[in-house]
Amino acid sequence: MRRVLLMALLAGSVAVAQEALVLRAGVIGGMVTSGFWEALSHDFRARSGIAIEVVASGPKHPIDVVARQESLDIVTMHSSDVMAHLVGEGLYEGLTPWVKNRQALLGPSSNPAGLLPTDTLEQAMTKLVATKAPVLIGASAGSLEVWHRIEQSLGITLHEEQRHFSAKTQGFLREAQALNAYVLFGDIPFAQRKLGASPLVRYGYDSPLLERPYVAIIGTQKRIGKARYDAARQFLDYLRSVHVKAIINSYRQQNSQEQIFFAF
Repeated sequence: MRRVLLMALLAGSVAVAQEALVLRAGVIGGMVTSGFWEALSHDFRARSGIAIEVVASGPKHPIDVVARQESLDIVTMHSSDVMAHLVGEGLYEGLTPWVKNRQALLGPSSNPAGLLPTDTLEQAMTKLVATKAPVLIGASAGSLEVWHRIEQSLGITLHEEQRHFSAKTQGFLREAQALNAYVLFGDIPFAQRKLGASPLVRYGYDSPLLERPYVAIIGTQKRIGKARYDAARQFLDYLRSVHVKAIINSYRQQNSQEQIFFAF
């Protein structure tokens, strides 16, 4: 009888420990401010009993600092050198692409290239080249990569004289305004008006060439212990599930019907 009672108590302790487990996460800002991460983590907790607490959010470099100083269980942001170095240095593992978002082409209200909402991305690029309208390219690796992909895939190259390069990785919309230029910018921060009201107009094009991938990594077992590691590994599997793909493609921000995240 005592043995049965002891086994029941142990089983109950394991269940309570599993229920009380809270994973610590570093999450790129747009996922949090859009409400997407909250919806996802609530669904994961309902299915697994494992909660996730966001302890670092915002731009990628501050998250990188926290991820090195503390033993986070999960980190997710756009694919970048930051994530590659965290894995390459043996601090994290399991680099997993799981969702994408898109950049939007913004331009002045005067619209010197004559872009239309009905244009395809290829038609828009053709007009930009034909009119030699100014184009500002931000210093972030993501913006440079998207511009390169567009030009290589469409076989349409901007003229050197219409290219203008910003030294900034963020906050370069004022430069675009001053140049009366078109610019690629994150669809989520622009939609949320994080930088305040902008006189630039959004020319959104439905093209996978504008997409940027997010990846997720988890702490190594040595850093976070077996219980947290197993739970984090479970979350990685969850992110790649058919169930989550459906959540990704159906998610909309409050008061909006625009799709902002796209499943692989």
